[in-house]
Amino acid sequence: MMKTIKMFGLLLMATLVFASCSKDDDDDAADVAGTKWETTYFYSYTKEGEYEDTDEYKTPTELKNEGEYEIIEFKSNKDFYIDNEKLGTWSQAGSTISVTIVYEGETIKKSFQISGNSITFNRDDSNKDTVYTETVIYTKMN
Repeated sequence: MMKTIKMFGLLLMATLVFASCSKDDDDDAADVAGTKWETTYFYSYTKEGEYEDTDEYKTPTELKNEGEYEIIEFKSNKDFYIDNEKLGTWSQAGSTISVTIVYEGETIKKSFQISGNSITFNRDDSNKDTVYTETVIYTKMN
């Protein structure tokens, strides 16, 4: 009888552990519809021939002073806004948010990764003479 009770207790604990892990994963992929996010971190690296430049800003004040601060919004109707200007549309699949922007006749697609209260945008581009890397982190506004 005692072995049965212990076994039942272990099974119950295992179930709770897996259930709590599953819940954590769901939180990371929370629906972003109707939410606003502000820039809280910006990093860029550019190398063009012999020229190299690195910028890194870690606070909203630094970001504002350097012109890198912005507020992005994912409207419930799937419109995407930056600084109160509609720039395109968005969709979400799990923890990936895809944004499509049409600017001067060119379609630009960007992807963001959501984790908890942060969204991260990473970009790595290179061509014959230039390497460009950018990371921007947005934090959910209340």
